[in-house]
Amino acid sequence: MGILASQAAEPVGWCACGPRSRYVEATNPRNKIMQNRARDEDEIVWLLPCLFVRADRRGQGVTHALIRAAVELARSEGASAIEAWPLAESERRSGDAFLGREQVFNELGFHCVERPSPVRVIMRLELEAAE
Repeated sequence: MGILASQAAEPVGWCACGPRSRYVEATNPRNKIMQNRARDEDEIVWLLPCLFVRADRRGQGVTHALIRAAVELARSEGASAIEAWPLAESERRSGDAFLGREQVFNELGFHCVERPSPVRVIMRLELEAAE
């Protein structure tokens, strides 16, 4: 499941999203990033694990639009919250840009709930309280 962004009928970006239970990596007990997340939420909390925006369309708001659309889809499907695991603010590893950046999620109302490693952060948006 995911969201496709297009401009002038041309695909320019995509993000994966869906209940955490759909993502093997998120539910794997050996995954250090998600090990402290409440397992009883795996069906009702959605995950946005990756994003892609074409290089020639970056910096044009496509990432923000994709995240907003994922939030609205999660809300419409009855999710209680949506989480992401982007790179921490200080990280600038271009090869991992598909994870998103902490600052972008902050700008869209997500809050840091955990820092499982120096380079990764778990961001969460509660959908009941979100406007």
